[in-house]
Amino acid sequence: KRVAGGDRDSTTLRVLATAQARLGLHGPLEKTLQLVVATAPDPWARWALARLAMGSGHWKVAEKQLTALSGDDGLGFLARLALLKVYGATGNAGKAVELASRLSRDAGDSILVRERVTRTLLDAAWAAWDRGDAGGARRLFEQVLTVAPDDREAHDALRLVLVTPAEREAAQRSRMEHLVEGGNGPKLLEEGTKLLATGDAAAAWPLLDRGTRAEPSSAIGWYNLGLASQQLERWKDAVRAYGRAAELEPANAQASLGLGIALAKLGRCAEAVQALESARSMRPALYQADYYLWSCYTKLGRSDDARKALERYNAAREQRAK
Repeated sequence: KRVAGGDRDSTTLRVLATAQARLGLHGPLEKTLQLVVATAPDPWARWALARLAMGSGHWKVAEKQLTALSGDDGLGFLARLALLKVYGATGNAGKAVELASRLSRDAGDSILVRERVTRTLLDAAWAAWDRGDAGGARRLFEQVLTVAPDDREAHDALRLVLVTPAEREAAQRSRMEHLVEGGNGPKLLEEGTKLLATGDAAAAWPLLDRGTRAEPSSAIGWYNLGLASQQLERWKDAVRAYGRAAELEPANAQASLGLGIALAKLGRCAEAVQALESARSMRPALYQADYYLWSCYTKLGRSDDARKALERYNAAREQRAK
C-alpha cells in the first residue's frame, strides 16, 4: 500500500490487487483495479476488474471493461462470452442476440466453442426470465436454437414456459415435420418413444413409423410402433409392427401378446390363438392373453379351451386383487 500510494506503479498495484483478492477484500480490490486500469490499461487488469464487477453486480463497470477487451487477441473470446452474460443480466437482449450471432459465426465447426456459447446464452436467458423479462428470455432461448438446434433445455423452456398453447403446438408440429423429413432413424425412434411415454400416441406414431423404416432391424422400435398403433386402434398397423418385433425378438412375450390382441381385434382368431399361446408359454403371468384366448376359443367353437382360459383369467384377477 505504501509503495502503490506513491508513484502508482502498475506492477506494484497488480501485486497489491492479487493480495487483496486472496484476502477477500473486494472493496479495496475494486479501487486498486480501477487504479491499475487508469495507470496502465492492460488486458490483465481489465479482465480482473470485469470479473470482480460481475461478481458484485456492478454491470456497467463490467460492460465497459469487457467491451474494451472484446477485440483483444488473447482474452477477446472470453471477454465476449462474459459480455454476453452481462447483456443477459442487464436486460439487453438485442445486444445479446447480436453478439451471440457473431460468436456463432466465429465458432465455425468448433464443438467446444459452440457449447460454451450455448451455455452462456442459456444462463443469460434464465437471468432475463428471473428478472421478469419474458420477451428477452424468449429471444435468447430462440437464439440458443440457432447455435444448437437440438438443445433440450431451450426447447423445453420455449415449450413449457414462454409460449402460448397454440405456439407450442405449432412449434412441436414444425419440429416433428423437420425430424420426419430428415430421416434420422435413431433420432426419430428416440423422439417417438418419448412422445409415446407421455401418452401422445398420435404424435408418436408418424415418428415411429418413419423411424422403423429407416431402422428396420430395431426390435424395440417396431414394438413401440405396435404399442402406439394399439392405443390408436390401428389394428392392421399393430399386426404389422408387433409381428416384426416378434420376428426380430422371438423371446419378447409382450410383442407376441400385442400381436395376438391385434389379430383378435381383426377377427383373425386362428392366428391370434397361436400368438397368444406363444406369449402365455413364455410368461404365464400375462393374464391378458387368457382373456383374448377365451374370446377367440369361443368364436372358434372350442368351448373346453375357452372355459380353461376364462378360469385362468379369473383366477389371475382374483390373485391380483388380494
